[in-house]
Amino acid sequence: MSNPRRASLPRPAFTLVELLVVIAIIGVLVALLLPAVQAAREASRRIKCQNHLRQLGLAMHNHHDSLGALPPGVLVGLSNGGNDRRCWFQFILSYTEQSALQQKIEAFLISTAATNPPGNTGKLWWAPGRESKLPTFMCPSDPVAGKVISSGIAAESPSGGTADLSQGFHGNYVVNSGDTVFNPAAGVVDPAADPNALKLRGVFLAATRIRFADITDGTSNTLMASELNLVVDTAGSTTAGADVRGRYYNPIDGGILFSTLQPPNTPVKDVSAHCKEVLPWAPCLKSSTNMVGFARSYHPGGVNVAFSDGSARFLMNSVRPDVYKAMGTRGMGEALSE
Repeated sequence: MSNPRRASLPRPAFTLVELLVVIAIIGVLVALLLPAVQAAREASRRIKCQNHLRQLGLAMHNHHDSLGALPPGVLVGLSNGGNDRRCWFQFILSYTEQSALQQKIEAFLISTAATNPPGNTGKLWWAPGRESKLPTFMCPSDPVAGKVISSGIAAESPSGGTADLSQGFHGNYVVNSGDTVFNPAAGVVDPAADPNALKLRGVFLAATRIRFADITDGTSNTLMASELNLVVDTAGSTTAGADVRGRYYNPIDGGILFSTLQPPNTPVKDVSAHCKEVLPWAPCLKSSTNMVGFARSYHPGGVNVAFSDGSARFLMNSVRPDVYKAMGTRGMGEALSE
């Protein structure tokens, strides 16, 4: 028979001190685990971003196999006229499972019946589908990835005088123009000045299609593409709040190119006539002289890159500057040794 006194004894419980100790231990464990979880997530995003560059490289190779050359960096010069301002992005859409979008853009550009807006047929930055966000061209580490809102000009608007707030999809991937600024002065890459990026030493320049045979330094030694950090525009009816870096549908100022003049994630500022100047993760100087952009990312320690042979890897910020510059040229004969 059970003892009634024993049955009526109160059950033991945690004291307040014990409870606080347990909570403190849980807090310490969370504090220890959270950085590891965040690091694991960033590692996953970095790998996904690298895979995107690998897909981009494969698309470039398929374009070369089909047409005998790589696409031009930009179809026209850096800042000079024309409505057809396609860049390398539009030329490889069909090789990234976006044939319908590429056909839609090309039909818009060649159509003589287009009347939206009247008298301004074929401006690429008003092409149908321009706001389509393509994950293959977006780095998941960038909080601004998928940017489509732009600062516009009311006088040049498809909505008849209202500022156009979208000049199309901006992507995180840019292609290699060489080891100099985009519009070098006389004597840098040529005896004459090169204001429209027609004679640069990289793989992608204006109005020129480079072949793999032209990359005499070797495709495994020469960069094809890398990353940049996007910047939110200040929406409005002027271009004062515009940042054109990564803008694929109106790629003025070389915003879809990068140079190896400075190492990845350099504190040296990009230079563009249309950029935001005060952001530490994408520093920029607003000027039309010596325009240039450098590879940047949110990945700790470096950037993802694709080489011209189609391979992709992570390149550390600490890469030797002379080696990195050599990776940007297609035929200067430098010897690479990291």
